[in-house]
Amino acid sequence: MPAARPAAPAPARPAMPVGKTAAPAPAAASATPGVASNPNDPLPDGAREQFLAAVKGGKVFFYNAVVAQAYRIDVTPAKITFAFLPNQKVPRSQCEENRAWLESLSEQVFGRFIPVHVALADPAAAAAAPPPAAMPAAAPARPALKSPLAGPSEEDLRQEALSDPTVQAMLEIFPVERTKIEEM
Repeated sequence: MPAARPAAPAPARPAMPVGKTAAPAPAAASATPGVASNPNDPLPDGAREQFLAAVKGGKVFFYNAVVAQAYRIDVTPAKITFAFLPNQKVPRSQCEENRAWLESLSEQVFGRFIPVHVALADPAAAAAAPPPAAMPAAAPARPALKSPLAGPSEEDLRQEALSDPTVQAMLEIFPVERTKIEEM
């Protein structure tokens, strides 16, 4: 049977002069460069876009079905607020259900805990102010038809439909490979 090895002695610590206290250790640098470690420090430029990109990267369907429906999203050093209109009960409740995940994601992105609040947007303010991504005032005029009996070509209909902002938003939420466009 092999003999037991004696334990190595602990390294000696330098003696501290009497009456002196050790200087506080310097604060560790945050895990992400440029990210504030103090909750009162401002967030980096583009913080909202960084957070939303992380949400989209983590849960694409949640981003397209819930986050894209939010009336307003505010990202501040104190909190992240998702505001929904009164008629948006389902996206609001789904955002509430994913609050813990959103808070952990904010901690990963910003290097500190930022609470997430889900709020009801003020209906009076919602009616008075247009939403951030307002629709254009008028749609472009359709090109004149070549013959009164011939309808627009499928490609013309497709280009017109794909240029519509509502169709673009729907295709972002429900991505599809091929689409067939028919005039109604």
